[in-house]
Amino acid sequence: MKVALISPALIKSKDGKISKILNNTFQSKNAKGKILYNKLKKGTLSVKELCCYISGANYFTNKLKYGERYFEKQLIITPLGLLHPDHKLNIKDIESKWIGKDLKNPKEFTITEDMIPDINKDICFILIGSEEYLKVFNNLMTWNLFYPLELRGKTNVEKSKILNHAINTGKELTYQHIKEFIKKSNKNVQLTLKNFK
Repeated sequence: MKVALISPALIKSKDGKISKILNNTFQSKNAKGKILYNKLKKGTLSVKELCCYISGANYFTNKLKYGERYFEKQLIITPLGLLHPDHKLNIKDIESKWIGKDLKNPKEFTITEDMIPDINKDICFILIGSEEYLKVFNNLMTWNLFYPLELRGKTNVEKSKILNHAINTGKELTYQHIKEFIKKSNKNVQLTLKNFK
């Protein structure tokens, strides 16, 4: 089984879009943030909706679309753990966990085993997004954690274009095992899911 681990939109800033949603500081009743605030208040706001709004760009959307095309399951990296894109959030979740947390910094945030649903050696996890998030897994899932070679060292704009091309052409990216990625081996071993058992 292949599972896509989707890196989230930037959520560190305390005075960013999340704070505006929490404080309901929107003048127009039809503002997107106002709509999301109302959904959050009712407990019907999904992780996917929140991250798409924070991102405000095609990059996060393309990560989701790529995951939908090539993977049996998707999980988004969040301060609450690895959550399904349709997982519903509430105000308490956001206030207690999401504000001011740098998810790329292992000193502020690490993924623990209890945050990972269905962790077993029959599942192949592929991180789709920034390679910086590999640091927060704290040596978990090293036996079956992969990263797309084509995204390595690219900017977010470049990554978005690469993912969009893969979505439109039907050509899946090539994945490298995390151990080889971290070692930065000159051998540059490439593993595709065809030879991952």
